[in-house]
Amino acid sequence: MERDEAAYAAGVQAAKADIAAGRLVYRWGGHAGHWGHWIVTQFAERFGVGVSDGFGICFVSRSGRSFDDGYNAVLIAEVNRRHGAGTFEAVLAESRQQSEDALWAAKQAWLAQHPDAEPGAADGTMRFDPMNVSVADELIEALSELRLLFPDWRVGQLVANLVMAAGGTDAGAIWDMEDEPLLAAARRLIDRNRGREASSAEPDAAPDRGGM
Repeated sequence: MERDEAAYAAGVQAAKADIAAGRLVYRWGGHAGHWGHWIVTQFAERFGVGVSDGFGICFVSRSGRSFDDGYNAVLIAEVNRRHGAGTFEAVLAESRQQSEDALWAAKQAWLAQHPDAEPGAADGTMRFDPMNVSVADELIEALSELRLLFPDWRVGQLVANLVMAAGGTDAGAIWDMEDEPLLAAARRLIDRNRGREASSAEPDAAPDRGGM
């Protein structure tokens, strides 16, 4: 999704105004992912950062995504200024180290506080079993985390880098590539870049030819 520069700039200005007014909100547009509920809970507990109403809503527009990216770039910089460089990104890294029970508990606690967010989930009637997450689902979640680590990347750029990291010779290799090597490459990129500044991180896109 190509960035809407006007919307991005508007997001930057909106974030500056909110921070000046004492409002700290992370604009999460899109699927919550496997770790999302744990992450937003930690944002609130550690930094006093709330989450926007778009959390968990999968349908996002080009301008909406661009606005959120601009807004979040300012918010992340402010959190790191207050709490130390890389503090915000460290939460993303820690989320990958949580047990399935911890992730499930965080989701249930969040849903209990936001009963309208996912009807039926808080009481278990729509229980999602984390042990049955498919490779495709995990790949989508990993892509969401990479988007958080590299908010300035276009989606096409992210996918192209991931294909190369998985051993593709060019971006066109995506057509013949299975989900498993893409997921393995995504996890390597996340591990190698966790804790680094989102605005300056440069992932090592070279594939590990010795094995995935």
